[in-house]
Order: sequence, then C-alpha cells, then structure tokens
Amino acid sequence: MELWDLLNERGEPTGNTMVRGERLRLGQYHLVVHIWAADSRGRLLIQRRADHLALMPGVWAVTGGSAIHGEDSLTAARRELREELGIAARPEELEFVGRLRRRNSFSDLWLLRRDIALQELTLQKEEVADARWVTREELEAMVREKTFHNYGRPYFEKVFRAVYGSDGGEPGASPGKPAGGQVRQAPKRAGTGRREAELCPGNGSAPPSEANTRKRGGMG
Repeated sequence: MELWDLLNERGEPTGNTMVRGERLRLGQYHLVVHIWAADSRGRLLIQRRADHLALMPGVWAVTGGSAIHGEDSLTAARRELREELGIAARPEELEFVGRLRRRNSFSDLWLLRRDIALQELTLQKEEVADARWVTREELEAMVREKTFHNYGRPYFEKVFRAVYGSDGGEPGASPGKPAGGQVRQAPKRAGTGRREAELCPGNGSAPPSEANTRKRGGMG
C-alpha cells in the first residue's frame, strides 16, 4: 500500500495521508515531481510510457511521479530518476525550476544537466518503454503532433527558460546555472505528498527542499 502526504492549498503538509488511488477532495493536494535532463547540446531527455499503463499509455512524457509518504521534493525527484531511468543524481546536481499548481496536486519541476548515453540507462519496464534525446524543436513538434503530452504553455516556458536562459535562447549552461550564468538557488522550505505523470500548469511557487532528507535517512 502506497501512501501520499496531503497538502493544503498553499502546498504545506497537513499531517494527513491518503492511499494511492483514492479520490482527492476539493482543497486536498499531493506532491508530484518532474525531472528534465538536458545535455551540453541543449537536448532534452524524454521517455515513452509503457503501453499497458492505464494513464497515458504509449505517450512520450517527462520523467516523474508522485512523492510518497515522508519524502520531500528533492528526495522524490532523485528516486524517480533512479527508478525509471537508472540515473543516480547527487542532490547538488538537481536544480529547482519551479512549482505549478493544478486541481489536486502541486507539481515541482527539477533540472539535471548531464551528458548521458542512452545505452547507460536502465529503464523501469513496468513504467517506461523507451527513452530518447530530442531538441527543443523536435519536442515542440511532438507536442503539436500529440505524441508528447502537452503540459501547457506556462509549463514549457518555465522549463525552456531554465534550460536555455531567460530569453529561451542557446543552451550551454553549467550545472546549477541557466544560460545567462546566474545561479538558480534551490528553495528552502520542504514540501511533501508518486506517479501522476500528467501535470497541468497553474499557480503557486511553494518551495520544496531536502532539508531533512539525511536526518530522516532519505534516499542516498
């Protein structure tokens, strides 16, 4: 049985939990994480969801899922990367992009800057059928063709700004920095609340953190 932590409308933990699959009531939220990997050429790593999944079968999407009980945002992001693609990321490698709110979830976006050969990936067969690198132009074409899930314009603007800089221009930023060179600080406060892969854009910027990850004995 998988438990999710419930959040209030401000993205703060309520101290209550729910069982995965239960219906969320109005005003109840849980935490979802999305992790975008970008290489030194500015390409983005995407994955195709397994054909047998009930939600969005066979659709290309981003790596991610729902945080489980007791996880903060960063811990959940590192776990999803490791489980779905076999990528072990250090906490300092992940850059917090921002938070979006939808009807029943807060969606935290993370960015990993790393050159990764596809043959180095270990796909989670239960969730992931394939993975590939795409350019921004290829991704935008896939969205138009409806082969990649459309998370909404504000969502993609936030991702592209993080990867390519404030003007959405050329790639090539160093780890932890956008293309313009300004360090993007990770948020300080913890958020809580696993797989709900589709996210819709919305409001909210409550900051997640791994402040208590090591103290809790979180994922290493």
